[in-house]
Parts: sequence; structure tokens; C-alpha cells
Amino acid sequence: MGNRPVAARSAIAAAAVALVLAASAPAHAAVAAVAPGGFLAGFATPVVPAAQGEAITFVNTDVAPHNFVADGVFLSKKDAKKSRWCTAFTAKTCPLFWSPTITGGEQANVEGIERLESGNQYPFHCTVHPSMKGTLVIR
Repeated sequence: MGNRPVAARSAIAAAAVALVLAASAPAHAAVAAVAPGGFLAGFATPVVPAAQGEAITFVNTDVAPHNFVADGVFLSKKDAKKSRWCTAFTAKTCPLFWSPTITGGEQANVEGIERLESGNQYPFHCTVHPSMKGTLVIR
């Protein structure tokens, strides 16, 4: 691959990630993913389409740890008290949806998806690498 243009190497890497994702994600789940070099290149899936109520699986094939967290969209104080992941956040900063931080080769379910509404778009990011950003689109 060394002599191939960057675009060709990127296309090959994207195809490899797609194969890994197809094999590792549960049926009937949207997939958000980080490919090798994600801390530099960003999410392999910067736009994640999902149906309302559909499970979302976060897959990390990078060597660095990553997570999938709502960016600037927070739970109400009342809902935050009911959400188990909110204990890791200060008052009024619990994200609308969240995945735990996972290392390479791991996958996790995204929690909080039951609150996402059809027709809306929600920004997300990796809290470990804040420059990694994307958009979750609910159909």
C-alpha cells in the first residue's frame, strides 16, 4: 500500500473497517466506529444514521481508547438522576447518550437512545479525543 495515493489507502482502510463492523455488530443495530488512527483521523463513521429506538453499537478498532458521547446535548436534572452513567458527570452536564470508554477490539452499547427523536440530529464526540466529532441522525 505504500505507493498508493492517500485516497486509495483511505478507501481500502474504510472497506476493511466495514468488514469488521459487519461481522461484529449485532443484527438490527446502527454502528458507530473508530478505525485505526482514529485519534488523528476521527470517527470512521462521522455520520451515523439510526432509526428511532434502534440499538447503536460503538466499535473501536483503534489501539487508543475511545467513547461515543453526546456533544453539548444534556439530560434534564430529573432524567439525569435516573440514568446510571450520570454519576460520572457533574450536575447539569450528563450527556443525552453515552458509551463507556473502550479499547481496541472492544464494542459497547450506546445508552440513552430511547430519548432520541425521529427527524433530529445529535452531535457526538469522543471525550478522550475532543477533536473527534460526528453527527447521529435519527430517521
